[in-house]
Amino acid sequence: MHRFGSLNPDDYGGMPSFLTHVHNRRRQNINLGDATAFGRDSTVSTRLVEVGRALEQGGENQQIQVAVETFVNTLLKCIGKLEGRFISTVIPSGSFYEGTKVTAPDEFDFMAEIQVLSFRGACSVHWHSGFPGRPIVKPHPFLAYTLFSDLIHGSSGLSSGRFFNAFEKTLLSALDVMDPLPACWGPSIKIGHKGPSVTLVLTWNGRKYRKLDISIDITPAIKFFHWPQWTDISATTTTCLGAAKESYSKTLKEKVTKLGFHVVAVTPLWRASFSVAEMHILKSFSPDSNRLTCYRCAKYFRDQHKGDNFVLTSYVLKTGFLFELEKFPDEKFWSNEELFARLDGMMKHLLREAKEEVLGSYFVSSFSVSKSEMEDILPHAIQRVLDDLLLLMLLGPKATCCH
Repeated sequence: MHRFGSLNPDDYGGMPSFLTHVHNRRRQNINLGDATAFGRDSTVSTRLVEVGRALEQGGENQQIQVAVETFVNTLLKCIGKLEGRFISTVIPSGSFYEGTKVTAPDEFDFMAEIQVLSFRGACSVHWHSGFPGRPIVKPHPFLAYTLFSDLIHGSSGLSSGRFFNAFEKTLLSALDVMDPLPACWGPSIKIGHKGPSVTLVLTWNGRKYRKLDISIDITPAIKFFHWPQWTDISATTTTCLGAAKESYSKTLKEKVTKLGFHVVAVTPLWRASFSVAEMHILKSFSPDSNRLTCYRCAKYFRDQHKGDNFVLTSYVLKTGFLFELEKFPDEKFWSNEELFARLDGMMKHLLREAKEEVLGSYFVSSFSVSKSEMEDILPHAIQRVLDDLLLLMLLGPKATCCH
């Protein structure tokens, strides 16, 4: 993965000019090709609408949502009682709450926003010059010497590893003292890790979903109210292509930058997270919007290859989708007839950048959205989805990828 420019670790500074150039090039490289004409076939568009439909909002899906939220709220309250420094605000995130979940309600994501570290002035961030989006976090001296003295690592400030381990230890203690799970859940909880999250797997005992394993990711996080000036939101808003894009970019900057951002604990440095901003963008569309249908279609075709060694992560797909939203802000580009073109364009954007090894996140171009060991096979994983789309274009709903 190429690293572009350098950042001043003492302040936000300005975004490296080459990084800005990369982002602008990504936005302007629009090639509709032949996909538009083929995708307008009614059988193709109808099938895409079908496979990209949203999960039902009521019934057992809602029962699972309520049960998960009750469990998470109870757990985090118990954590706060055991360790006052870990009192937190629960922030739902991820595909279920974005309206982009497919197949079943089997994954839920929550941020535990640590309150004492998240008020204005509680912490400062110092961005590392060699690793975009990876800061050093320094609590206010009073907090550093009182509540978090055991988690401070010299001049490096709050240790992300010590912080995560302390939070996880308290979480495990909370599970031990909590009341037994209600009858809707199986008796045991599996515990693991996924990136900056503690992952809990509970088994749902329902009528529609029998013995459904439900993964719950809980991510301790620290909020910052100011938006980093070096992110690609700056590049997005400097040069606009037409009135529609200018309106989209202006709205994006005005609304999203007011939301702030979070940092989450990965090692050796913390990592910036813009999940609240991403959620805001996706939640601005209704669940049955063709925009979200497009994203869900990409996840559907991705899931046809779950047995393979490497499957595209949802975050990689989300990155391509956010760029497609920016390239085509007008409603006319998201009709049923245009769904194939948007999906095809989204995946080709990802393929092009994966081959050039410049596939970065939407807000930080130089921050890789895939692990370095996966970069060689990432283009192949994307190509598999494009091959399925080609089959759909040629064979219609009879294509095996649609069953």
